[in-house]
Amino acid sequence: MLRYYVIALIAVLLTALCQLLLKLGAVHGARHGSMLQSYFNFSTMTGYLCLLLVTVLNVYAYQVLPLKTAIIFLPLTFASVALISIGVLKERMRRSQVLGTLLIVIGIVLFNL
Repeated sequence: MLRYYVIALIAVLLTALCQLLLKLGAVHGARHGSMLQSYFNFSTMTGYLCLLLVTVLNVYAYQVLPLKTAIIFLPLTFASVALISIGVLKERMRRSQVLGTLLIVIGIVLFNL
């Protein structure tokens, strides 16, 4: 059972990486002034392929994990994307984003009581 939790956690971390790649691809396209460059560049295509892998991992893990316990991974996705954006892209989180993430985490905790 632990193996499936680890797979779900890997999927969370890969999702954050995918989001980073998609953001980098969008920035690349905006820099070149082409909408097609936003969709058809190495970062964006790698991000999409990574999301496909995440989907396969999630389907595999959630076949075994009970939904009530597996749902805790969703807020981890939001938090990991935020942390990677802060660390790699040097983005800043606004107060509303922090509050929204906290509300999601509180809701998940209350759901699992």
